[in-house]
Amino acid sequence: VLVEGRVMGAGGGPAKDATVHFSRENGPEGGEEGLPLAQPVDPQGRYSTDVLAGGQFEVWAEGGGQGTERARVHSFPGSRHEVDFWLPGALTIEAVLRDPSGNPVSGGKTWAWRDHGPATRWGPSQWRPDAFFGTDSDKGGRYRISVSSPGTYLLAGIALGFASSLPVEVSVGENTPHAKVDLELFEGATISGVVRKEDGEPIAGINLQAAMEARSDFFARVRGRTASAGVLGGGECRTRDDGSFEWRSLHPMGTYTIRRYPGSFPSTGWDYWPILRGVRAGTRGLEIVLPGDRPRTCLVTGIVLGPGDASPPREFSVSLDHDHGDDTWSAVEHHSSRGRTDGRFSLERVIPGERYSLRAYGVSPERGFAWIGPWIARPEGNEFTIRLRPHGSLECRVVDGAGRPVPFAEVDGEPFPAYSMAQGVRPDRTDETGTVRFKGVEPNGYRIRAWKGTRSSEPVEVEVPEGESM
Repeated sequence: VLVEGRVMGAGGGPAKDATVHFSRENGPEGGEEGLPLAQPVDPQGRYSTDVLAGGQFEVWAEGGGQGTERARVHSFPGSRHEVDFWLPGALTIEAVLRDPSGNPVSGGKTWAWRDHGPATRWGPSQWRPDAFFGTDSDKGGRYRISVSSPGTYLLAGIALGFASSLPVEVSVGENTPHAKVDLELFEGATISGVVRKEDGEPIAGINLQAAMEARSDFFARVRGRTASAGVLGGGECRTRDDGSFEWRSLHPMGTYTIRRYPGSFPSTGWDYWPILRGVRAGTRGLEIVLPGDRPRTCLVTGIVLGPGDASPPREFSVSLDHDHGDDTWSAVEHHSSRGRTDGRFSLERVIPGERYSLRAYGVSPERGFAWIGPWIARPEGNEFTIRLRPHGSLECRVVDGAGRPVPFAEVDGEPFPAYSMAQGVRPDRTDETGTVRFKGVEPNGYRIRAWKGTRSSEPVEVEVPEGESM
């Protein structure tokens, strides 16, 4: 097994005194189980090592008292792996945070992140480049962020008393290892009002949250571990004795959903109950009337049909997913067939006027998947017929820039649209021909990406048809 690559240092050039290290995952470093001891790089920062051990092992670089993240390598006899490393400080972005008048702002925070696709829910089998970096250490309003790999990053900043900057794209790489950017903060906007009961009595002491809606969220197009909620702010407040509330420092370009949320956990089951949507930042004097401690509800009923002869499956489950107001979806109620043979289901925790999606699964051996949505709940209730669609399969081939197959690359997929709530494509690795085959994939759209070492591909959107190969 040949492992080779480069190690770049803090000045942006080769790290001439660096060493490359090998170990089993969470095991001792080198010299055991066929792994080499630490290998020095040459004057150009390159290394090339034959590893006798196959299977999975970790590689990382050290130099100048600092170390890189570890790359997990999956190998087979005769395989070749190219893994490059950038020591802390080799790639940096210096951001100057400025107030609306152009003056540098100290005491804030800046973030840099990449669109790295889905963060796997099943545990990554190969290390992927960090997607998110941040710092609150500044020198007169200048914030220096060290990133771990070349690429294009989105930068944003925030400071107390201001609304966040807009995201700015910055690229770093071998030719531009140290980039600079200015981030301009906005004056914060206010939303205020009062919450009352239907008889006009003010409601004191309830928890409210302002969440920016996706249609005005300038971070909405960024996928993966963006942590944009921390950048956008919004936050929570509690109504005063007279039922009044107020948020400050909201983004002036934002449209918000105001929602009630529980003050303690576990809650009574009405987490993040949206009570008013489409509120523009800067709106004052809102009058919000709540019907009670819980929203008025309606029923959603229907029938699930199997993927074969369209008769009800012997076992199935149905999930009701709710849009919380910022285009994030979560399940709020489940229904299981529990031995019923008529395929009927009934869901009760449905708020009229809210946005939902339904998804249904057939339980083995009558597998299948289907979703319906998004749809708006009607006061009189909704009735649906859901026909399960048979699972399909997906074959992916990963190649490098020269068109050569890439073995042992990790491939996974994020479902889209988000409200489909499909399970996604679980991570797997390519074989010696650079090919990986996924079976039992829920029929849906997916953004497929490949990863190996410190490199990743751009996403490819595919549609997996029901019962067929793609």
